[in-house]
Amino acid sequence: MKNLCGRLNPDISAREKENAALARDAAREGIVLLKSEGALPLQANRVALFGMGAQSLSGA
Repeated sequence: MKNLCGRLNPDISAREKENAALARDAAREGIVLLKSEGALPLQANRVALFGMGAQSLSGA
């Protein structure tokens, strides 16, 4: 079995630093705060779809 728990080298490469910065920026831009106004929490048998394509259930 392969050892998949990480690298032994404690140094972080420039590529890893750049990837971490990109991931941080993407997370920062993707965070959305919602105001409930009675809509939340959803009932257990309900699903909320938001964004482009949310009206299309076929996935096409």
